[in-house]
This record gives sequence, C-alpha cells and structure tokens, in this order.
Amino acid sequence: MASNKRNRYDLDFDDKKSRSSSGSRTSGSQKSEPSSQNSKFDTQQLSRSLEEQAESQIRKTRREITYTSASSADSDPSSRRRSHSSAEHSRIREGESAMTSAERLRERRRQRREAQIWNRAHFTVRILILLVLILDIIVLRFGVFKGGFLPVWNILTSGKSTVEQPAEEQQLPIQEQLLTVNEFSRPGTALDAINGIVIHYIGNPGADAQANRDYFENLKDGASGVYGSCHYIVGIDGTIIQCIPDNEVAYATAERNNDTISIQFCHMDDSGVFTQETYQSLVLLTAKLCTDYNLSTDQILRHYDVNQKPCPKFFVEYPDQWNNFIASVESCL
Repeated sequence: MASNKRNRYDLDFDDKKSRSSSGSRTSGSQKSEPSSQNSKFDTQQLSRSLEEQAESQIRKTRREITYTSASSADSDPSSRRRSHSSAEHSRIREGESAMTSAERLRERRRQRREAQIWNRAHFTVRILILLVLILDIIVLRFGVFKGGFLPVWNILTSGKSTVEQPAEEQQLPIQEQLLTVNEFSRPGTALDAINGIVIHYIGNPGADAQANRDYFENLKDGASGVYGSCHYIVGIDGTIIQCIPDNEVAYATAERNNDTISIQFCHMDDSGVFTQETYQSLVLLTAKLCTDYNLSTDQILRHYDVNQKPCPKFFVEYPDQWNNFIASVESCL
C-alpha cells in the first residue's frame, strides 16, 4: 500500500511537472515583458517600505532607549542616591550659605555688644579715677577730713556725726598760765632737745582744762608726794592752757621727759573719747609745735609708744583713729 501511495504521489508530481513545463513554454513569451515592469515597480515600493520600516525601527529604538534609561534610573538605587545626594548637597550648600550669613550677623552683633560693654566699663573707670583724683585734691589741698571721724558713742552723746575741720588760719586759743617753779610739777630744768611731741589724756573724766591746771599747781606743796605736769592742756571746750614753757621739763613721759613736749587733753567719760572742739584744738596745737620745732609726724607719739602705758586710752584701743589724727595733723603742715 505504501508503494501504491508513493506511485500516486509520483504520478501527481510528474504530472504537475509536465503541466507546469508545458504551460511555461506556451506563456513564456507573452509574460516576459510585463514581469519585467512589475519587478521594477516592486523594487521601488520595497525600498520605500524598507526605509519606512527602518525609520520606524529607529524611532522605536530611541523610545526603548529613553524608556530603558528612565526605568534603569528609577530601578537603580545608586543612581537615585546620586541624584538625591546631589540635591541634598545643593540644599546643604544653600543652608550653609544661609547659616554662614546668620552666623556672621550674630558675630557682628556680639562684637558690637562687647564693644559697648567695654566702652561703658572704660567710661566708668575713667569717672572713678577722676573722682579719686578730685577727692585726693580736696583731702590734701583743702584739708577736708583733717578733723578725723568720731566714734559712734561720741555721735550719740554729742548729736554730731562729723567733726568741723579746723581752719589753718585760725588763731589758737592758748592761755598762758605757767605753774610756779617747784620740785613736784615744774622743776625749771631745761630740755636737752625737742625731739618729739607726746599725746596724753587726763584720765579724770569730766574735768576741764582749768581744773587740771590747778591740780598741777597744787602739787607744789608736796603734801601728796605726787609728781606730775604737762606743757599744754586741751579742754573740753577746746581751750588750751600752757602750764610749762616749751623749753623746760614737765613730769609726764618718764624717760622721754628730757626731749619731748607733752600735751594732755580732757575727755567726758572713762572711754577717753574727746569732743569735737577738743579734737580741733589738739590737731592745730600739734601741727603748730611741729612747725615751730621742725618736727615730722613720725615724731608725734602716744604715751603708749614710750612705755606701753594705755594712754591716751581711746587712741590705744582704736589705732585707726590715731592714724586719722596723724593724717589730720599732716594736712595742716
């Protein structure tokens, strides 16, 4: 059966072949010319078609490339990071420039504030220096504060908070009431030299200058066996009584009797605090003696400085007040 099929197929094939060959021979001459024209026309059409296809393919390829690059950019984390990082860097740069401007502004403001503070401080210092200089001129030139400062208890008792300053041109109210020459209060012996001034307090509260002068005068009889005197006594009201000449010995300062002048001042109570008037006269008298005998303030002594006796009591207990007294005397020189 297979052979029968093959034979049939073979017959068909041969038959078709014979028919095609005979047909081609009969129509070959008739179709030769038109086929050449059709082939020429088909070639031009084909070239235009190919060109269109090529352009279409190029456009398609471009779209694919654009889409691929876009999709790859979207899908690639590194590219996104790069784009984000570039944007972030630009924002950072803009922020830094803005921060830099703000910082510069703040720095300028801070510098202006510091300059204002320093200017105010310098101005304050200059004012203080000027005030100190003015105060120095007032103290040293015009003698302000040369009366010293009263303690609190003296303010309370006298009702005065300041001491009136002694005027340099003021005449001292000195009363010369010399003691009678005698063994116990005025020996009449000349001083070896005048090397200092010694300040004492009476030690007899409430007694004035006249009462104390009379007490020294009464020692001349020797009934009490007491030796004592001084060159000057300054009273509670500022009165000054001279008991012994400056060039004679007075019995007041033990081993320094032979080369010093002694001044005693009166006081109201056991504290040894003096009145305003007493202080003024004491300052002026001491300054006068320093001038008369060419003495410096270093040669003004307390009785305490000679033999440690607590005299004058107030100046021993309050050394600052003694320094004020020395300063007041110096301002009068």
